[in-house]
Amino acid sequence: AFEEWAQELGRSNVEILIEDTKSDDQKLGALGATAQWITDAKIDDDVLLLTGDNYCGFSFDAFLAAASPDTTLIAVHDIKDLNLAKAFGTVLIQEKSNHESQITNHVIGFEEKPQSPKTTLVNTGCSLLPKSVLPILIDHAVAHPDNVGGVFEELLNRGKAIECFSFSEAWFDIGSFDAYIEATKEL
Repeated sequence: AFEEWAQELGRSNVEILIEDTKSDDQKLGALGATAQWITDAKIDDDVLLLTGDNYCGFSFDAFLAAASPDTTLIAVHDIKDLNLAKAFGTVLIQEKSNHESQITNHVIGFEEKPQSPKTTLVNTGCSLLPKSVLPILIDHAVAHPDNVGGVFEELLNRGKAIECFSFSEAWFDIGSFDAYIEATKEL
């Protein structure tokens, strides 16, 4: 179905990649499959990485326009409820003003499903990775092939800057059928 969709789309720059596995125990993991694609396809460019179980209502043009050169950018959403934040990966930020008096949000840490969240900003599974950090992603995927969120912690550990794009448009984690139905009703 995806291959048919790509053909009907009529764009030559859309490629469908299918993980070459025959059973669940052979799967590479989300990060492992991404790392393999980057390696096999010899990707030498920035990568827009989207997890498949999220709906983000913001403009991707605005997201891409917010990117700074050679800096990872992640999309975050304020769910405004510390109790709900316990179910997600939260993002700790520090606001800074630059020389043009623009406020940017630098990521200083992450909490994965915290018992006592320090913030209601959640990572939405949308990121722009500059090509300079792809070797770190590939390296991290060896030991953590199914932990996409963990690569951002690794980037911070290695001194790489991460900024966040905060949006107020609709966001839904649609990782379950019930959540998908709820998002469909809301939208």
